[in-house]
Amino acid sequence: FSRDRPEGVLPKADIFQSLSELRRSGKEGNPSSGGSLLNPDSQLVRKSNIKAVLRQVSPQKMQLNLNSQAFEIPTEQEDLMYFALGLFGPETSMGKPFKAADVPNGFEAGKQFLDQLVLKGALELLPTKR
Repeated sequence: FSRDRPEGVLPKADIFQSLSELRRSGKEGNPSSGGSLLNPDSQLVRKSNIKAVLRQVSPQKMQLNLNSQAFEIPTEQEDLMYFALGLFGPETSMGKPFKAADVPNGFEAGKQFLDQLVLKGALELLPTKR
């Protein structure tokens, strides 16, 4: 990303900036009660300092390891995880910013997992342009 357009690199965001951006924009929700932290226009990007490994643990479940954290996800969300966290495949975001609406199967199907990736520090929520 920075090699392609060095002048277009955004400042690094961290989870606190991401969460403060949610509060500032008034888009926050409550993921535990079925709401979402994000909306379809939210700009996200994979954090550059994470190590993500996705592995099959059963026919219905996969395990996502993020640095030292691990959590299980249903196999239906495999495409979303590859898209959001993948760096090299043609069906991934390749580490570039993307809109929450651009994920495979759409925003509504993936918002719970996108929320989790933001909360676990795997994805950064980028500031909205005004």
